[in-house]
Amino acid sequence: MKNLGKILLLLLTLSTLSFANVSAKVNQTQIAKGEQLTITLEAQGSKVEFPSNETIEKALGYPIQNDGVSTQTFFSFSSNAGSSKEVKKSMRFSFYPNKSMQVPAFNIKVDDQIIKTNPIKIEVGATQSSTISNEFFKAVITASKKEAMVGEPIDIVMKFYRRVDQNIMKLQYNKPIFSNFEVKDKGEEQPTREGNYVVQRLKYTIYPKKDGNLTIDPAVVKIATPKERRQDPRDLFGAMFMESKWNKVVSNKLSINVKPIPEGATLIGKFDIQVSIDKQEVKANKPIQLKVLISGIGTLESLEEIEYKLDGVTCFSDDADINSKVGRDGTIKSSYKKSFVFLSENDFVIPKHEIKFYNTATQKIDKLIIPEYKIKVKGSQKKEAPSVVTNTPTEPIEIKTATPIPTQPIQIKESNNPLWILLAFIAGILLTLVVIYFIPKIKLMKMDKLFSDDELFKTLYSNMDKDPRIEQIVRDLRAKKQGDKSVVIDKKEIKKILEGIKQ
Repeated sequence: MKNLGKILLLLLTLSTLSFANVSAKVNQTQIAKGEQLTITLEAQGSKVEFPSNETIEKALGYPIQNDGVSTQTFFSFSSNAGSSKEVKKSMRFSFYPNKSMQVPAFNIKVDDQIIKTNPIKIEVGATQSSTISNEFFKAVITASKKEAMVGEPIDIVMKFYRRVDQNIMKLQYNKPIFSNFEVKDKGEEQPTREGNYVVQRLKYTIYPKKDGNLTIDPAVVKIATPKERRQDPRDLFGAMFMESKWNKVVSNKLSINVKPIPEGATLIGKFDIQVSIDKQEVKANKPIQLKVLISGIGTLESLEEIEYKLDGVTCFSDDADINSKVGRDGTIKSSYKKSFVFLSENDFVIPKHEIKFYNTATQKIDKLIIPEYKIKVKGSQKKEAPSVVTNTPTEPIEIKTATPIPTQPIQIKESNNPLWILLAFIAGILLTLVVIYFIPKIKLMKMDKLFSDDELFKTLYSNMDKDPRIEQIVRDLRAKKQGDKSVVIDKKEIKKILEGIKQ
């Protein structure tokens, strides 16, 4: 019987190992350019972990659309080994390859072991022509311009025409492949009627990322229509469950001639700048605040962060606030906001800063200028010279001794029970420890909950001109945020400072 139990246990272990398998499947190995490829990863074991979306996208070289993970759970029972649980997981995702490729082997973690899937070869051919006559359906993509500069916006409209007498059961739309373009999806408009057709429009704004003759590959629309079949008069329910057939239409492709940005320019569009400084004369170590706002038509996401590094000057700045939205006319409207704080003990100069951009309105290079500011610091703090001891003769100093104060002897009555004296002594020590050690700790714990480093930084940063101690605390918080582990923040002291400001 013992041998039989061992055999059963071995068989159960082998069955568990056989379940710990993985696979990768594709919906098809030969597709046309612009068609969607779907991959399904499967694995089974007591514990399964799939790779992340970021890992998959890096391995494929394409963005993916994750359709989610499904899980099935199985239980098995054995008189010797007890019960065991197995899970079978499936992960499905899709992407649009534009050339032949090999789907790489993916690492799947099953029961704390890494198992690789098999690589799969995919052949991507030229986009096939429509399989439905254009008199029923058609797809057309158009561009607002055939020539542009790197970073210049181009509006793209994809139109799908459906004849009003055609019955559609389902549509599957594969958008154009915008290789070498940054894309902003502007959504779908409400369908309109044009003659005998219902027209659906999908809009995009694209920004070329490099110069040259760039191609936008065709869009593909797959269409499910009712399948024609002879109705059996004996089939009473056949008309209620119509079968479908899939066909597709393919749009035209576009070529865009992209010219390089003129030398020195970093942006393309039409922008304005507003700069303000709160003062140009200040006391030593008092803050000077500079604010910058850039706004206009075009994208500002490629603008490098504006920074200042000045010798002998402490410079603080918040992260740039960059926003963009699509206007009703289809243009991109953007804004860039950033503020700076400068502290110094001596006079200093905030240098001039220039940002070159190609002005689409004038078709010339323009500049956004942050002017130079000369800052006058009053009452610079100077360290006092140490006192010097000289041998100049001085008058003798009379040293008086304190007269002892007579005291009466204190009589201490001894207790008759030394055990009570010892217990009272120990209790006194414990009570002292609680008062000295634990109560401050409890107060600090409450302070830590009330004031996080980020909240403190924001609060103190906006009140730097109200207390000279705040400036050093802000510096320490900044250093701690940047990784300096030697910085210790006294939040109890900060609380006193903040309470003093409120009064």
